[in-house]
Amino acid sequence: MSETLFIRADANEIVGTGHVMRCLSIADQVREIGGDVVFVTADEKAVPMVTARGYEALVLGSRWDALDSELDAFLSLIEERGIRSLLVDSYYVTENYLRRLSEVAEVTYLDDLNRFPYPVQRVINYNFYGPETTYPAGETEYLLGTEYAPLRPEFSNIPERGFGALRKILITTGGTDAYGVAEKLLARLTAEKEFDECELFCVLGRFHAAKEELLVKYAGNERVHILVNIPNMMEYMCACDAAVLAGGTTTYEICACGLPGVVYTLADNQFDNARSAGRLGILPWAGDVREDMEGFLNRTVEELLKLEDAIYRREISARMQKMVDGSGAVRIAEKLLKEH
Repeated sequence: MSETLFIRADANEIVGTGHVMRCLSIADQVREIGGDVVFVTADEKAVPMVTARGYEALVLGSRWDALDSELDAFLSLIEERGIRSLLVDSYYVTENYLRRLSEVAEVTYLDDLNRFPYPVQRVINYNFYGPETTYPAGETEYLLGTEYAPLRPEFSNIPERGFGALRKILITTGGTDAYGVAEKLLARLTAEKEFDECELFCVLGRFHAAKEELLVKYAGNERVHILVNIPNMMEYMCACDAAVLAGGTTTYEICACGLPGVVYTLADNQFDNARSAGRLGILPWAGDVREDMEGFLNRTVEELLKLEDAIYRREISARMQKMVDGSGAVRIAEKLLKEH
């Protein structure tokens, strides 16, 4: 009988899709090596994403931003389903929540914030700054650094790209784009004469509020391509010459593809990663769009102009692919199932 991993994660217009997406990458690898996976969510919002990949989704009917309130229902589910291995990915966990779960199952927590000592059996922090994070000593196992970045299988072993003129720029804004980055950045880049010969490929997430307006606005513009919730992101990353992206999981995907670019932040949990990427010479940080949108736009233009130098792009690309090899989800899956 195969071991079943249960994954507790949510997706919606507020938290975006990143938590569920990275968990799906891990789930795919668990399934690949012979395990089963079941997702547990607060509400129905994440269910289509999960079932589309062939996984069962159990809905608790709870609040995604108040996890302690679901403990009774979740603990009953754990007993009912005989859950032994649990991966939790939410910024709304509390120490009490994780401790209660760890009393009845082996819990692995996907961490980005190091908010408090996590009373779990395993912590994963795959961020650029992961190895520098100070966690308390004890029996908890820590999987730290970019070798554990949970990417989809297509992001592994990508060959070196060619480096010609800067002609195609990829823009990603996360699952929601609550601050209208896509609209403002497209307006700025289409107005800059230095980018007159560039095509702009703008990827909008599942919960992007202005996707219909942008599709209409740029319908007749041959230089601008609005792409909504696309399944083949890797192909665009390999086809483009540079990228502008939010500091989430996409950061690691473009590293695996060796795609140079500019990173910005739109959430507190992205700060450390964006700064670390800049410090490592991987991706320059253009700032936080919540605090200074105009400054972000100006710095993005400056950094993209630097990337017109093909030799410079080649050097950065090599550093990126050395940092992220795309096999992190495999390593996590093997760890999660090795004890069972």
